[in-house]
Amino acid sequence: MRRTLFLLLVSFAAIPPAVTSEEARTADAPASATYVPVVASTPGVGGSQFVSFLSIVNPHPFPLTVTAYFLPGGVDNRGFRATARPIVLPANGSTRISDPMATLWGATGLGTLYLESPPGPGNDGAFVVDSRLLNVANPNATYGLSVPATISGMRASDRGWAADIESDARYRTNVGLFNDSLTAAAVRVEILAESGAVMAAKEYVLPPLSLVQDAVTNIVATSVSHASLRVTPPAGLNGQIIGYVALADNATSDAAVSLIQPYTPQASVATPMTIEVSRYRFSPGGPEGLPIRLEAGLLYELRFHSVDATHGLSGIPALGISGSASISPGNDYVVLVLPSLEQRGARFSFTCVHFCGAGHGGMYGSIEIV
Repeated sequence: MRRTLFLLLVSFAAIPPAVTSEEARTADAPASATYVPVVASTPGVGGSQFVSFLSIVNPHPFPLTVTAYFLPGGVDNRGFRATARPIVLPANGSTRISDPMATLWGATGLGTLYLESPPGPGNDGAFVVDSRLLNVANPNATYGLSVPATISGMRASDRGWAADIESDARYRTNVGLFNDSLTAAAVRVEILAESGAVMAAKEYVLPPLSLVQDAVTNIVATSVSHASLRVTPPAGLNGQIIGYVALADNATSDAAVSLIQPYTPQASVATPMTIEVSRYRFSPGGPEGLPIRLEAGLLYELRFHSVDATHGLSGIPALGISGSASISPGNDYVVLVLPSLEQRGARFSFTCVHFCGAGHGGMYGSIEIV
């Protein structure tokens, strides 16, 4: 049976792309657009029945609409946009569609899916998609096949994502993480429900150039029928973390493997924040009043603006703030800051480093990561 499925996929891959008109397809395609090369809803040799399962994950802290299009195999698909099916995902949420050909389009056979989410203000349109192809004819076992979409990993500025996590009685899922740097790396793994809520989390310390694999049941204690996984590399990692999830059938141990894909917030969607600097305070910041509060995982543009005299700012290397010895009216100090999830709960202090009067020694402030 496995040999028959392999030949089926190779034969389909040899067919010329169904969409032949570049103008009709991707004249203005968003960077996040992607193809699922083959989906199926069709009987096979030996009584098999091949069905696809489509998973889509939204890595953004806001709802996202992904539009799916169906391109049947072996026909002219220049009018494919008439097949549009919008799929709305909640903030940090996900969905799984069983047999998308039949569920969304009432179709059978073999085909290709094209998915896109056009960017907009504060939204780069990025999403993560995975598709598994299963033989569902035997109720006691399935043969799953998943083709990884990328071999790139997550770097220090990325938050990695992977779809389709299961740990119920029927299936088991293992999580694998490889550290290709020359130093040890502490990596945080989170399991997120379809609503986007964090169900459980665990930190792994990966030796240099080494692999760690663990079962999802060692991360989340409750049964999980479908969830997504988020991986956060350590800040300042000089290398990358390459990750995967392996979903196996407990009856047969047949497995489907999905690579964890990176998600990086764009600099163009940085949240602006102005800190007013005057004798002898930062507002917000201190020493009196509230500290500067930044949310972990979000990008900020901090602007230190003097309203009276020349001041200075000490650096905070952990946040990428080098500091400035001169902040005067008309000469703002601007810096991009992206606090990592590992820094949540931390508090960083800074001071004025340019003598600005009698109260200079008490001019200090702090940044709190929430």
